[in-house]
Amino acid sequence: MTARRPLIIVAALLLAPALACEPDAAKDRAKDRAKEVGEQAKDKAGELAEDAVDKSKELWAERNGELSEGAKSIFAKGASASGEGVEALLSKGQQVAPVAVEIGKSLQSMIDSDVDIEPIVQKLDDDDAQAQLDLRIKDMPRVETIDGVDVGFKDVTQWDSGGRETESAYLILWRADERLLGLVYRSRKRINIDKMVEEAPHLLSLAQGVL
Repeated sequence: MTARRPLIIVAALLLAPALACEPDAAKDRAKDRAKEVGEQAKDKAGELAEDAVDKSKELWAERNGELSEGAKSIFAKGASASGEGVEALLSKGQQVAPVAVEIGKSLQSMIDSDVDIEPIVQKLDDDDAQAQLDLRIKDMPRVETIDGVDVGFKDVTQWDSGGRETESAYLILWRADERLLGLVYRSRKRINIDKMVEEAPHLLSLAQGVL
């Protein structure tokens, strides 16, 4: 027994570094696996985002630049509530579909599956129509000057008969020379108006970049 003890001690000393390394190796393998899973999740998220954008493009193309029934319903309700409101003006105008299609395509680059952005493009034939639009934009609940342009924001959230929110939505309007431009921004999530105002310069630049 005494002769074997030194051998056992030597063997233990030789094995100790290897045994000590095993936890570190396991940690490294766990880190590698976590990184791999993370990359897979990121790739999947990217695929889902691309699918959502492609679907939005398809839906917008199917409408040929015309506003959805949901957006038209928003304008109809606003117009019935007040003939002097901006929705009454919008409901009378005609959508310039070819331009709206191109703006819609550019806007798809910044939305996710919870958001639907529809561009509004109408022609203002005379100075009186342009002046009337300017006045109605100034009367909107919130007006911000962005790059020298007055931009109006109005909450047009939809409610059901029980008074519950069914869809959070905002109307954004501005004038670019002889055109009335706007966006109907709808989301299944509650829209934060301050965040939208922060995003507005980017939205406007995407829309006006097509003109």
